[in-house]
Amino acid sequence: MKDFLKSNKAVHLSFLLDGLLVWGGFLSAYLQLRKITQPLVIHFTSLGIDTIGSTGDLLRIALLGTVMVGIDYVIVRELLTRDWFLARLTSGVALFLSILLFYAFLAILSAN
Repeated sequence: MKDFLKSNKAVHLSFLLDGLLVWGGFLSAYLQLRKITQPLVIHFTSLGIDTIGSTGDLLRIALLGTVMVGIDYVIVRELLTRDWFLARLTSGVALFLSILLFYAFLAILSAN
């Protein structure tokens, strides 16, 4: 296990950053929106508001993001023994999706 941790520092740091992005976005949105009693705008398009919800929905989004990061981590660990390129690609895609989730929390903040 120690050899695995030492040899794949970039992958572990990537997933640590993934978790920080997901939970950092959630905490920033939650701390700023927790006192609002009106329904929150969760999703909107150019046609108008699609989804409204509460701060509990923000938690569901963060938990879903955490599950996504966890599944990607397991996939990357398995891929590292077989294909170095696909493991790094999957790790990069997970990081990209975490960044998008962070921006989603910022969009929820700006809409409310």
